[in-house]
Amino acid sequence: MTRRGVPEPSSRAWPAVPVEVVIVMGAVVFVVLVSLPGVLGLQVGAALVAFSLTIGVFAGIGYHVVLGRALPHRPARWWWNPTAHHGALAPEGRRRVMPWFVVGAAGFGGSMLGCATFLSAALRL
Repeated sequence: MTRRGVPEPSSRAWPAVPVEVVIVMGAVVFVVLVSLPGVLGLQVGAALVAFSLTIGVFAGIGYHVVLGRALPHRPARWWWNPTAHHGALAPEGRRRVMPWFVVGAAGFGGSMLGCATFLSAALRL
């Protein structure tokens, strides 16, 4: 670990990917999905929304359960703004909570991508 608590590159579970690569890959996937032919775009968009929401909802439930258990003291109605309490987590609690948070955020992003795909295809029909 470095002084700021960031893991050394060699201790990460996977190699670091530059942010620019992720942005370019996301843009390419977005362009491909919104360029699908009408009916195929509707089908892919609906399937992507259903899959992403399924993953995202279960990850969101898991995130709130794990976060609630990891917080040293839970203020009233902590679930309304749970990200505000990430700073109160101990390092071990953070390691348990953040994977759920990332998977839930990815599920939300996937559902928005599916909505954009569906809308793009529907407008071209």
